Amino acid sequence: MADVISAIDYVVPAIEIIDSRVENWAIDLPDTLADNGSTGAVILGGTPRRLTDLTLRDMPGVLHFDGRPVMTGNTRNILGNPLAATAWLCKRLAA
Repeated sequence: MADVISAIDYVVPAIEIIDSRVENWAIDLPDTLADNGSTGAVILGGTPRRLTDLTLRDMPGVLHFDGRPVMTGNTRNILGNPLAATAWLCKRLAA
């Protein structure tokens, strides 16, 4: 995870909207990631912040639509910490 942390200049809140375009899921993980094969859209927001200014392992978020909350979440739901999820993914793809 230290390599992941040292590679990050800043973070912003993001939501990925999943919408697979691959019929019968005939694709493996590296191809899916390289092609964004399951991404319908990505929403980025907020002001870029340094990792040292945040507690990424426990940050709540709320998605609003027309001024009403429609979804909530927390970064701890991403393998306990989004940095851990990124490190896991890098290790898996390197293997």
